[in-house]
Amino acid sequence: MLKTRYYFDLEDTMIDTFMGNERFINIPYIKNFIKKYEIKEIHIFSRAIYGEKERKHFKYNILPRIESEFGVKVNTNILTNERLKRIICKNLKINMMSDLDFFNFFGKQDSFFHLVRFMINEDIKNESFILIDDMVDDINASFFKFGCNILMKTINIRTLCEEYI
Repeated sequence: MLKTRYYFDLEDTMIDTFMGNERFINIPYIKNFIKKYEIKEIHIFSRAIYGEKERKHFKYNILPRIESEFGVKVNTNILTNERLKRIICKNLKINMMSDLDFFNFFGKQDSFFHLVRFMINEDIKNESFILIDDMVDDINASFFKFGCNILMKTINIRTLCEEYI
């Protein structure tokens, strides 16, 4: 059986807004998904966490509430947009670009797929990576690296909502 890493977006997927008065949304759909797949830990992949200030706000104000509300551990290795941009530009050997150009050129889905491709190393064997987000299409993709099959999947949060209606 493949090990699966689950990634969730924040704004308009798990919470309504970021950096103040965050309220959870899509609670029953996310809880059902977590229960259905017996998820013990999730990762966060969110454009709302641009830099260190936002990462700290998330870690101390939102992360504990997610763990309590959804009954799942949140991986504390939080990727900022600054770091994501550096990783992708470096590995694609392209010049750093403005934030606006980067986000326009690499949408959420492409950013996620590139990140997965670049973080794979010899220690990761036959794993799957799933992103739940409001800004992606439902897509399955796979590739081989170091002789291992890596599966990637993006699921739009509306798909989860429709499954449980």
